[in-house]
Amino acid sequence: MPRLIAAGSTNREIAAGLLLSEGTVKNHISRILSRLGPRDRTQAAIYAREHGLIRPFCKTVLTEWQRSGGKVDGTVLHSCE
Repeated sequence: MPRLIAAGSTNREIAAGLLLSEGTVKNHISRILSRLGPRDRTQAAIYAREHGLIRPFCKTVLTEWQRSGGKVDGTVLHSCE
């Protein structure tokens, strides 16, 4: 989920892609913010990137995921090396 937040995905897109309810996504994001201490999603993404918690997505993988409306079709989302 942190990678999807950092990629700018909405709660609805994350929920659809991970087969969760939008409420569950909101709860997870709230817990991430309260534990890490950032003010908002942007700050959380910066924190995660700076501390090596996430690696950037390959742009083509992220673009295809966003175009599909966050639907997962068996493709594993991976980061670039």
